[in-house]
Amino acid sequence: MTTVHSWIFNGTAAQYGGLSPQSTRHAEWMIELSKAFATGPDRQVWLQEVGAPSMNLAEEEMPEFATRTVESALTSPGLYGVTWWCSHDVSRSLGDYKDLEYSLGLLDVDNAVKPLGARFAELVADARTSASSRVQQRTVGVVVDVDERDLPTSRVGLAPGGAEFELWHALREQGSPVTVVTSRTASDPQALADRGITALESAASARP
Repeated sequence: MTTVHSWIFNGTAAQYGGLSPQSTRHAEWMIELSKAFATGPDRQVWLQEVGAPSMNLAEEEMPEFATRTVESALTSPGLYGVTWWCSHDVSRSLGDYKDLEYSLGLLDVDNAVKPLGARFAELVADARTSASSRVQQRTVGVVVDVDERDLPTSRVGLAPGGAEFELWHALREQGSPVTVVTSRTASDPQALADRGITALESAASARP
């Protein structure tokens, strides 16, 4: 399976806001982006690392961030699972970590469940009974241009503020069942059919 690490401190939160659709769908975007480069249409994706960084979110915003992030990720087909980073806050007695590392836990250093942890537990319980009903099959593909080695010709386009990033999020905000495909897949009718994609969207004309 493919593993994905989704962190909004990559510039997403700074540009759009910590509770913006771009931030709370960042994990979903990463899941769908990974599928463009998967070795097969049925390859599963594990959202292996996702969390609520204090540099981008106030503590009272973290449960809502978790809610929107997990709920949007659960709409992606082929999602194997979600692992929240991390279980516990790091003790301040350990002085070698960056500041944000001390507050990423679901529990504090005394094992008390934080509001974020309580909300995540609720999300897990809900997902165990309803995850399959939330999946949204993706029929629209945002095209990422690739070279002969199947590598993106513009990685900038996939980053916050990039053309493909912006297009995918705009379509998703409109309710479109959107994923990502490479230009190689876009030119192969059978590959598109294997993924169930019936429409393509391109941001190439918007790139300088």
